[in-house]
Amino acid sequence: MTTTFTGPQVKPIAHPTSTEWNLAIKDADYYNILKGFTPQQMEDRWVCVTDEPDAHGNTVLHAARSWTSEEQVSLTIESGREGVGPKIGTLTWETNEYDTEDEAKELAVNICKHILGCELEIA
Repeated sequence: MTTTFTGPQVKPIAHPTSTEWNLAIKDADYYNILKGFTPQQMEDRWVCVTDEPDAHGNTVLHAARSWTSEEQVSLTIESGREGVGPKIGTLTWETNEYDTEDEAKELAVNICKHILGCELEIA
């Protein structure tokens, strides 16, 4: 996957850990994630950028704090194919900020819902 971002640059997660998630998402959520989010005012706490999708439409969403550009969570987004819809394949998070997988999933869902306008739920 290329490292070209759509949107502002973010600093990579300093102390990452990952887990497989395999959370199915709607097509509309996939496209909302691809758009990302660039802060418009000082009160916006998050910036969300995506890598350029690969040949299969798969990408990575990087969510960072807007003031520091420090990435807190990333989601590997699989576009889906052959009758299978898109999904969040892998969740990676900053272990110095979020102690558990459940906390990281809650953060990811909140960012997707409240910042990117997605409808997904924790599974």
